[in-house]
Order: sequence, then structure tokens, then C-alpha cells
Amino acid sequence: MVRRIIGTGVALGVMLLLAFTACTPEPPSEAAAPAPVPAAVETPVAVVAEPAALTDGLVTFLVGDAFHQNGTPEWYPLDIGDPVPVDSTVRVDDNSYVDIQFGTFAAIRLEPRTTVSISQLSIKPGERRATIELVAGTVLNNVEQLTGTDRYRVRTASTVAGVRGTAFGVTATEDGRTVVGVKTGRVSVAPRAVSEIEDLADDVVDDDELVGLVESIVRSFDEGVILIDEQQFVVDEPVAVELEQRVAAVADAVRSLVTDPPDPPEQRQAAREDVQRLGEQAIAARPEPTPIETVSPEVREQLRRIDDLRVLPDPPAPRARPDAIPDASAQETPVAESARLSVRVQPDTATVFADAVRIGGVRFSGVYSIGAVVTIEAYADGYEPFIEEVTIGEPGLTELQVAMVALPETEPVVEPVAAAAVPDTEPVAEPEPSRYRVNVRTTPANASILLDGRPVGRGSFTGE
Repeated sequence: MVRRIIGTGVALGVMLLLAFTACTPEPPSEAAAPAPVPAAVETPVAVVAEPAALTDGLVTFLVGDAFHQNGTPEWYPLDIGDPVPVDSTVRVDDNSYVDIQFGTFAAIRLEPRTTVSISQLSIKPGERRATIELVAGTVLNNVEQLTGTDRYRVRTASTVAGVRGTAFGVTATEDGRTVVGVKTGRVSVAPRAVSEIEDLADDVVDDDELVGLVESIVRSFDEGVILIDEQQFVVDEPVAVELEQRVAAVADAVRSLVTDPPDPPEQRQAAREDVQRLGEQAIAARPEPTPIETVSPEVREQLRRIDDLRVLPDPPAPRARPDAIPDASAQETPVAESARLSVRVQPDTATVFADAVRIGGVRFSGVYSIGAVVTIEAYADGYEPFIEEVTIGEPGLTELQVAMVALPETEPVVEPVAAAAVPDTEPVAEPEPSRYRVNVRTTPANASILLDGRPVGRGSFTGE
């Protein structure tokens, strides 16, 4: 009730004030000046910087010893988590191998006694490119499906193997041959200089006719030798050198047009015709290729190891190398340290497995995701089997030193020798032992199965 009385009084007061104001005459006023026009305010346009291209590979797994060289004559030991920048060289010793990952689109394994250089590496949205120079040895490659202008190549002294997404291996032999084997996918094999022509086409400006000509030449060579699943191809050095010289002449003609284009249109057209003539000669001079073969047992065993090549779905940034020269002008950006596992097993005769994959050495290290559980197994004659699960709990280095426990020595039991009895009848041959088939299935499904102390698989096993 009180609330209603207050509201009525306020309304009556407002009505009387309005009536009084309406009856009061307005004094004469001067003409109002026009309101000033506010100045236009420019809205700043946000400039989105293009993300920097990734130009470093990442060492993700190492068995034994590998070394790194980058513009200096000194070789530095390579370790897991180290960067492998463009223009660097990596060398792997005997009884060793190293895995290097490029972003998430490719990973390679350098087999023992292998040397490679990274001549091209640029990974950015919409374009991923890498070129591996194989100096000696074998490089195994696991490349995801490429699209658009993506490019991945392995080059030897005379040959280039280009892919669009595949698992394959390339070997440069001591006698100068190049052996390319494909596990899955599609690989083209061509003279090395074809890739140089392809790179030059990227630098052509305002000359669509030259670009089309160069692409036609590259396509002719790329379609010459195509390998698919379980196929290999061998390039002999004498044949490759002669063809390489002809293709290199085409590359020199294209390079001259790109770096020092003639001004008069007539001279430029003549230079294009030279490129076309040299290209046709090189294509016509291609010898009959050696037959494409089914992969040999040796190459098949190499390609099988690609299955052991891990590709991290979210690789950490490479850590700073201890031998790197700091850049005073560079801005420091905090980088999360990768999670690394280092394992050393004794004795040296042990056979070591990590997650059921045979390591091939007693000393290895790898980069893993936080929270990963790695099963380490070791077996050696005269020692108790070692099996342990290691959980990667935090960034940094986790070390595992394994000293296997020797089995107790047993004294030989000497059985008394009875005097030989003279048989009354001809000796009866002992029957052949019966053979049985054994089927084993485990719970849980990923449990390790040992046969006489040796691992034979996980989950299930069938044998006689």
C-alpha cells in the first residue's frame, strides 16, 4: 500500500511539471551552428604473418653412433632430440642406425655405414618439400601422401627417386650403382639432373611458355621408369653418366634463361627452342632401361625395417645443440623439452627389444610422447631374461641401465658307465619322435611369448 502511494505522487509531480513547462513561452534563440563533422578514423588492418617454414629435421631414434656436420670440417656426435638443419650432413657408423623425422610428413632411417646430406627442407602450410642427397649406404623412407606442390626426392650421384607418398628404400653401392626398392606406393626413377630442371622451373617469372616446356621434359623422364609395390630397379653407373650429361645440358640451358634472360624477344624465343631441342635429344637418347624386377631377398629385408620406423604424430621442437653457435640477434622462444629415453644393456652379447621390435644393438635412445609406456626386453645365453616396462613420465631424459643377472653355473653330473652287454639279437632302431603342433593365445592380447627363453611374438603363436 505504501509502495502504491509513492508511485502515484511521483507521477502527479511529473505531470504538473510538464504542464508548467508547456505554458512557459520560449525565449528567442539564435540559429544553431552546424555540428562539426567528426574526422574519419582509419581502422588498422591486421597483418597476419606467414608462419615460418620448418627447416630442421628431428633425431627421434638412435642405435650406436652417428655424427653431424653443418658447414664446418668438424664432426659432432648426434643425439636424440637434436635438430638436423638443411645443408647439413649426417654419417652413421658400423652397427648403428638413426631415424630422422621431417615434420609429420616424412621420416627416414639411415642404415649402418650411410652418409646423407639434406639439400632441401621446407615445410609450411600448403607446401612440403625435402630432398635427400645419398652419398653412400642405404636410406629407408616413409612418406605420407603428398598433394599439390609437395615434393620429396632422394638423389644419388646419377639418379633421382621421386615420390607422391610411399615407403621405399634407396641404396648407393660402392661400385656406383643405385638400387631403388619400393615396399608400397609409387616411385619414379630418372637422371639426377631432371630434379634440377624441376627446381629451376620454380624460379621462372612471366614465361608460361618456358614453364610448360620444362614441365613437359620433366614429365617425359618421370614417366620413363615407374616402380610400384614389391618392385626394384637397378641403375648402372656407365649408362647413368652418359644420360646424365645430356640432361645436364638441358638444365644449363634452362638455368641460363632463368638467371640471365635475353632482352630481345627474338633471342628469348631462340633460347626456348634450344631448350626444346636439347630436351628432345636427351629423351631420344634414353637407353632401353634394365628390366624392373621383383625385390630381392636382401632388399625385401631392408624394406621390412620400414615398419619399425616410428613417425611421431606430434613431434617436439628440436632442442638446441650443445655445439651450436648462439645467434645474438635471435629472440628466445621457450621450447618444451622433449621426452627422451636412453637404454644401455650389459652384456654386449644381449639381444634387445623395445615394444617387441628388435633393436640390433645394446645401446639405444629415442624420443617418446609423455605418458608412453615402453616395454624393454633383453635376452642372452647364460643370463636370466630381462623384461621391464618404462613409463615416460615427464620431459627430459630418462635413463635405464640394465645389468642382466647371470644364471648360476651347474656342475656337470657324471653318470656311471655300465659295461656294455652283448646283444643276442640285432639292435632295434628307436622310433622317430612324434611331432605336435602347438597353438598359443595369450591374455592380455599383447603379452610376449617366449620359446626356450627366446621371444617368438605377441598375443598368439603357432609352431611345431
